[in-house]
Amino acid sequence: MQLILDYVNEQDYCTNEQISKHLNIPFTTLRRDLTDLHNESKLKRVHEGAKTIREKSILEAVLD
Repeated sequence: MQLILDYVNEQDYCTNEQISKHLNIPFTTLRRDLTDLHNESKLKRVHEGAKTIREKSILEAVLD
């Protein structure tokens, strides 16, 4: 689950397909883990994906 969280935080938003392909995780496992991470308030599940809930630092915002 930490790999999923790290990847989503790095990308800000990812589809389930992107996460599954990048981390080589089956969809059933991914959906369960995303639900657990969402329930723990570590990320936000959205339709067909997930997005970060962490705020960008000022430096990150400037570099984007």
